[in-house]
Amino acid sequence: MLLAAHNSPQPDVALFRTLVAEHTGLVISMLNSFGVDPESLIFAASDTDTTNTRSQEYRRFVPATPDEVWSLLSDPDRWLEWNSVEFKRCERADFGVIRAYPPLRLTAPDHHLRVDC
Repeated sequence: MLLAAHNSPQPDVALFRTLVAEHTGLVISMLNSFGVDPESLIFAASDTDTTNTRSQEYRRFVPATPDEVWSLLSDPDRWLEWNSVEFKRCERADFGVIRAYPPLRLTAPDHHLRVDC
């Protein structure tokens, strides 16, 4: 499921569609319990304009085990250690969410992280 979504031009939309269409109906049931029509969300996601998207790739060899790499990437307090190219300051918000502050305004609708181990 994740690999198919990753290879899509809009991975987030592809993953969302796959989750909504999963065979147990659990996601649709949850959305309905919140009063949200799944079809309206799928339609809205389909209308996403990707003509002005920007792509950037940054590669770095890290002489570390996969567990050490994931430990770094998943720790919000260490976020700037590996993502300081575009952001100069960040703070940890509720539930592990990171608020990052770039030195200038950036628009990056599709931000993907890929780790090859």
